[in-house]
Amino acid sequence: MNYPDMELNKETDSRVNTPVDLLVGDVQGPDGVETLRARWAEMPSVPKLVTARDEGTDCSWSGFDIRTLLCGEESSGRFSFHSVILAPGAELPAHYLEKSDTFWYVLAGEVIATVGSVSDVMERLSSAFIPAQTTQAIANKSTQPAEVYIGYTPSGADRAFTEAHALWRERPDASDAEYHAILERYGFQFTGGKPMPNDVRTNEPAERVDGPITSLDEYQALRKRWSKLLPTPQLVKTPERYRSIAVGGNATHVLLEPEQARASASVFFTSLSGGGMIPSHHQPTEDELFIVAEGPMVLSVGDGTTEIAQTGAFGFAPRFTSHSFANKGNNPVKFFSINTPGGHERGFEYGEKSMADPDFMQKIAAHGFQFHPPKA
Repeated sequence: MNYPDMELNKETDSRVNTPVDLLVGDVQGPDGVETLRARWAEMPSVPKLVTARDEGTDCSWSGFDIRTLLCGEESSGRFSFHSVILAPGAELPAHYLEKSDTFWYVLAGEVIATVGSVSDVMERLSSAFIPAQTTQAIANKSTQPAEVYIGYTPSGADRAFTEAHALWRERPDASDAEYHAILERYGFQFTGGKPMPNDVRTNEPAERVDGPITSLDEYQALRKRWSKLLPTPQLVKTPERYRSIAVGGNATHVLLEPEQARASASVFFTSLSGGGMIPSHHQPTEDELFIVAEGPMVLSVGDGTTEIAQTGAFGFAPRFTSHSFANKGNNPVKFFSINTPGGHERGFEYGEKSMADPDFMQKIAAHGFQFHPPKA
């Protein structure tokens, strides 16, 4: 049994974990960042499976132990992701990003976070969505390190972190102002606490916007409707309190709806029960990223690349990439997943109530899922 984009699926899978060289470019402001993004967009995406943060690229600077797990050259410019350990006392004061959305996931410790108009403690399994033009700040006021996974779409911050690391290596005593000047060239704008227009909508519910989904064209049309909505920043302290969809008998909580993210993403927190699994599939119109919050789980990305993913493992399955996951143990495993652009939960909702539909495979494909036939 074949499926419509089998060859493209195979071609993408074959690139898993392929090393890439960073593009050379002098970024002195927004125009330079946009030029870099245009060059990234011409590069093929590279599926990734990172089993430990130390496999990432060291982009640390004073107070921030950073490993870049995904960069613009690997994601066609659509995403970058970083594991950041904040030392006690480390902070990034109030700022916003001009053209990138930000995602935070706390894996250890606690931080004081500002998301729009809300400031609160974020502990293990807390998360946040901060759209462009929205206030954000993060600080570790505790006596212990805190680990936060931070993502940006589109990418660009990854190159800022690379430059900050070079400054730290050259001059370990460089001032915060010097690091901030580097970040500003890549779109970080430090506000001194001045509110931004999106701030007032933090944690507001979004009215659901629906439409027919009987084809991928209709699915994409629905995304266009979501993209015209105003974004609502989200600070999620307890993921289990958010609405749940039973996906294959497992509890998947929707932490970010596409209506809240103006179609930028949907975000999920899944507790995969012992013996639970999702078989091999790909999405032709969206990227998917995974952060293992409580392992071990069996995670496959790309061409036969399967790992026992412990806590902190990271996966990137760009559009057309095969991926699957399973829990071979007895205890639940927990992970975050981000699908961009948003809408993935519509397929979950259809699957929850329609698994017995004789036209299931055709209709789930209209929701952006392409499941693979079992291997002989």
